[in-house]
Amino acid sequence: MKSLRINLWCGLLLLPCACAPDSAKTTEDTTATEPAESTTTTGPADSTTMEPTTEPTTSTTTSTTSETTGPTGGEECPLDAPADQCCCFADAPGCESPTVVMCEAVVACDDIVVVASADQPVLQNPEALECALTALRDRTPGQIRVISHWGDEPDPKGPQEWAFLYLRDDGSVFEQSGANADDVYTSELVRRSLQSPEVFEQCLLEADPFVQLECIEKVAFGEPLETCSPMCGIF
Repeated sequence: MKSLRINLWCGLLLLPCACAPDSAKTTEDTTATEPAESTTTTGPADSTTMEPTTEPTTSTTTSTTSETTGPTGGEECPLDAPADQCCCFADAPGCESPTVVMCEAVVACDDIVVVASADQPVLQNPEALECALTALRDRTPGQIRVISHWGDEPDPKGPQEWAFLYLRDDGSVFEQSGANADDVYTSELVRRSLQSPEVFEQCLLEADPFVQLECIEKVAFGEPLETCSPMCGIF
């Protein structure tokens, strides 16, 4: 009887073991099915996420490039290039000061300073006038300015008149004049042809500095080649 009981208990213990393979198979089937469903769900989600991310990135880059190019003048007139095109020059705010050079500027000579006092005009620096006439004769690129102050001494903030020239080495010059005295204005900015070198050589031989100054004023009568900007002012 004791052996029978032992065999009976062993038989009962073996019953769960006989069911174990079926249970394991069911688990494996379930596990195999779940990744398939997960893969199907993940595919569209990834593709949906990529599409909107790509489009805004492209448009943002294009917009930034456009905004950066605008203020620098673009390829037509880059600000780090020599000042030899119309787009390199602009009127000062309110047209109350001489022309602003936006590109890389070269100063051919110091400003020619004249004080237009009540008695008679006085040329402050004859050497700058001689330099300017020499640059005009030799077609030396760069800026030349004549600044005439109203008063007994130069006052950068006081009323004044000016002539602005920017020479090119091809025999042309950007020319503009203006004032901030009774009227506030700048004339048209025009690129003109220069008179012949012999004209300025003759001017250098003149003894009277104010006759020499008239030679510089005659640059404004050179043949117009290109109008860069219209007249600007408050009248």
